[in-house]
Amino acid sequence: MSFLDKNISSLKLDILKEIGNIGAGHAATALSTLLNKKIDMSVPDVKIVSFDEMIDMAGGADNVVAGVFLRIDGDAPGSMFFVLPLEQAEIFIRELPGNIPFCADELPYDELALSALQELGNILSGSYLSSLSDFTKLSLFPSVPMLSIDMVGAIIGTGLLEISQLSDYAIVIDTALNEEFQNTDAVNGHFFCFPILNHFKSFLRPWESRIMNNLLEVVKVGIADMNIVKTPSLIRTSGLGSCVGVVLYDLSAEIAGLAHIMLPDSSLAKGASFNSAKYADTAIRDLVSLLAKGGARPSGLKAKIAGGAQMFKYSSGSDLMRIGPRNVEAVKQELSFLKIAILGEDVGGHSGRTIEFNPQSGELMIRTVNKGQMII
Repeated sequence: MSFLDKNISSLKLDILKEIGNIGAGHAATALSTLLNKKIDMSVPDVKIVSFDEMIDMAGGADNVVAGVFLRIDGDAPGSMFFVLPLEQAEIFIRELPGNIPFCADELPYDELALSALQELGNILSGSYLSSLSDFTKLSLFPSVPMLSIDMVGAIIGTGLLEISQLSDYAIVIDTALNEEFQNTDAVNGHFFCFPILNHFKSFLRPWESRIMNNLLEVVKVGIADMNIVKTPSLIRTSGLGSCVGVVLYDLSAEIAGLAHIMLPDSSLAKGASFNSAKYADTAIRDLVSLLAKGGARPSGLKAKIAGGAQMFKYSSGSDLMRIGPRNVEAVKQELSFLKIAILGEDVGGHSGRTIEFNPQSGELMIRTVNKGQMII
């Protein structure tokens, strides 16, 4: 079974649609400049269809359309067509300044109108390919676009010559273009993409983990709070300053817990209410208990920690003013007492941190304002 077939995963279609919508945003900006009005553009659908279905989508093999053809060379070679029904082409031409004449039933077609249709295909396809190149880091080199107004079967047949030896399916990216805030008809067209299969795999691969992360649930832990998650969820806490984020996890069970610790010792507690998640000594022990109830092996737990920054510089040598370092010391002491090894840490310094943990991979993502993003 070919990689490009009717059973392609919904994840890969989501990848294509997300890239398409990014390209649509670039294209809308370029068209707004060309038409001197605000244009909105979207990609309502992306699908994999057979060659016969593709021709039917374009109105049948003998339906006359405006088709713009591009050959793509570089890291992901293939062919691309932008197909626009002639009545849709008329709508686009009417929107152009200058009252350019164009009627689907009147030959010969005005040269300026043909040039405008070719430029439309150039802008749209160029925007999509630019998005692909930017976000997959692949080098893509489109040929000069060529326009033909003819039967769709005859136009598309050119793109099938190479791919038909390896697959019977093509990628269809629907497009909808309309003047924002107006009730005018949208200009609807189709992109038909015929990638060379082995290279198609390579340009999707960098997007799979990015899309998958977007689809995962992220459980958020607040200040002086704790929680646990299992695969496929992630767990995150934000704004760690002098506080310390403690992640305990069991990779074999794909489960993890996170505590956002504010203070080093529960002896500092005052008042009637007591929140065990606030203190290093009580938070870590309670987190171990929560994980054990969730299916983790206490003897198999490992730890990663981040935070404990000194956010402000004080001339005073008071212990209260060095709460970040004290939190780190208390966390390490408690983990040592419980015989839980620390496999990664990013502590101290003078910057706040946001952290996110993946219980399946064991990776802790740490983001700071000054240093960007790192993984431990």
